[in-house]
Amino acid sequence: FTVTDGISLNKWQNVVMGNTKDGDDEITIYIDWVNKGSSSNGSGSPATDTYDLYIGGDYSANFHGFIDEFKIYKEERTQAQIYTDFVKGTSSLHGAQAAYGVRGNYNLSDGLIGYWKMDENTGTTTSDSSGNGNTSSAFTGNVAWTSGKFASGLSFDGTDDVVRIVETSSTDLGATTDSYSYAAWFKTSTNYTNSAIILGKHDAIGGYPMILYLNTSEQACTAIYDGTNNPFTCGTT
Repeated sequence: FTVTDGISLNKWQNVVMGNTKDGDDEITIYIDWVNKGSSSNGSGSPATDTYDLYIGGDYSANFHGFIDEFKIYKEERTQAQIYTDFVKGTSSLHGAQAAYGVRGNYNLSDGLIGYWKMDENTGTTTSDSSGNGNTSSAFTGNVAWTSGKFASGLSFDGTDDVVRIVETSSTDLGATTDSYSYAAWFKTSTNYTNSAIILGKHDAIGGYPMILYLNTSEQACTAIYDGTNNPFTCGTT
């Protein structure tokens, strides 16, 4: 499924993927909180995984640009909730939540299982503000601190830069009943000749429960894979 009016180069944009676990694995992509389309070619579910989370690339498909504020929810977020996150830190139907650009003592338990603000602006790891303790491993490659969408963020050179977050029980996705959402802000000026992974959770061989990437047409795409079925959706530039 391909949709129009997708990402723009040289501009911070927020991309959200939502996965509905209801038998046919629809995935929906939102760009700057606007619903840009859903897949319709999925069935079954990804295999239960033990893979690390990857930010900025994986084994070969690396992103060149800037990433800030990565979040994962173990529920599919509604468009209203996504809008709330996109605009400001107001209360959702389930109580206060972490909101992009807002710093305060908010309850981060509203389905949130990982929240990497990337605001440290020093050191070689980034901490998880969800309360689940999913601090990243040491950065690899030339990952560098830079100005982010909000406060600081991370810069990736498109060659071998990766931030890895080791698998834990809270980030284990892919069960037959799992619905989830993940989101991040990113900016790039690159025209890609290969796909570039912004966020992913897979081993590059078998099934995977989540991947967000830019393809060679600079379309923002999201996909899941159960070893046979591969529902995906993309947005054009």
